This record gives sequence, C-alpha cells and structure tokens, in this order.
Amino acid sequence: MSAFLLDFPQFTVLSFAAIYLHREHGIGLTAISGLLFAVQALGAVSRVWSGRWTDSRGGRHRRGIVIVYSWVIAACFVGLALCGSGPAWIAAALMVVAGLLSCGWHGVHYAEIAIMAGKERSGTALGLENTMVFAGAFLTPLVIPGILAATSWSVVMLLVGAVPAVLSAVVMPREGR
Repeated sequence: MSAFLLDFPQFTVLSFAAIYLHREHGIGLTAISGLLFAVQALGAVSRVWSGRWTDSRGGRHRRGIVIVYSWVIAACFVGLALCGSGPAWIAAALMVVAGLLSCGWHGVHYAEIAIMAGKERSGTALGLENTMVFAGAFLTPLVIPGILAATSWSVVMLLVGAVPAVLSAVVMPREGR
C-alpha cells in the first residue's frame, strides 16, 4: 500500500512539476529541464545510496528509510502548498527534494517487500507491488487536472503530494513487525 501511495507524490513531480513551476513561479523551460534532470539523477543516487546504506547494516532499516522519506516528501509538499506564488527558488528546491526522495524509495521498498513475503511468496509480493506502483502512476495524472480545475495548486500539493506521503509513513509497518 505504501508503494501505491508514494507514487502519487512521485508522479506529481514527474508529470506536473514543469507546469506548476512555469505557471506559478515563472521558471523558464530550460531551468525546469535542469531541475527535472536533477530530480532523476539525484533520485538514482538516492536509490543506490539507500540500498547500499541498508545493505551495510545487514538489511536493517529499509522500512525506516521509507518512513523517513515519506515524512520529508510530505513536508516538501506542504511547503509547496504554502509557497503559493512565493520565491521561485524555494519552490524549485522543495520540488527537487520531494522529487529525488519520491524517486528514491523504490529499491529498498522492493527489497523489503520480498523479505517480508518470504522466498515462497516473494514473486507474488513483487508482482503485487509493481501492480500497485503502476496503478499509482496511472491514477496520478488522471486526478490532478480535476482537482486543479476545482481548486488550486496548493490543494493539489496537499491532496496528491502531502496526504499520500503521510499515509505511506503511517501504513508502512515498523521494523520488526
């Protein structure tokens, strides 16, 4: 469930950051391209770093990393909701941090779900997780335009970015469970 939930902030960044940053903060397309490149590059670094870090601790703390990432992602989206038409550099920085962390949870999450399921059910668990990830990736671009048409970017950032990240932190089982 947490993988499904974390896809909402991830695909909010990947699908709508350019529109948000350009329309709300006047950031140019060249700068936005650089920011989205940074999101992808730093997201890759985050995936490898978090996997290496948890591996160096005998596979412990995978759930903790996902929970911490979830809370920080939520905080970034709350910041984006409050940023409104504030300084562009703050919105850009919050979007990059939210993006790199929302792209960085995958490796440890997939590893942990396989461990939680056990070797007899790891294929089923990974298939289910991947299905949930694709569901979140599919639904995010469908819900944002409707929410945006009815409300504002601030509400989108809260409902599609912050709320799912908080719920992810809450539903992710704690270590040892």
